[in-house]
Amino acid sequence: MSGYQSKRKGYRGEAEFAKLTKGDRVPLSGSTAQYKHDVILPNGWSAEVKRKKSGLTTLYNWLEKDDVDPPDIVAFRADHKPWVVAMTLDKFLWLLRQNE
Repeated sequence: MSGYQSKRKGYRGEAEFAKLTKGDRVPLSGSTAQYKHDVILPNGWSAEVKRKKSGLTTLYNWLEKDDVDPPDIVAFRADHKPWVVAMTLDKFLWLLRQNE
């Protein structure tokens, strides 16, 4: 994928996530220190949005581990790094609504 196409794909991902979460896409995100993150959520949290053709297969496999009763979250940590928690967008939207 050329640089332009990759940039457009990223923009579309940011716009889609902002719309789904009722957040605000940050113009020029990542281009300067003033615009660090891609989307500002309604509760004030900031979000980085990534779209990849593949490379996240393992994470999706963990989230879809059990079709009948999948996990709510997947928590993982690399050596000497902080914990990271991943969840489906449905679960995340539910969590956001709990704080309204």
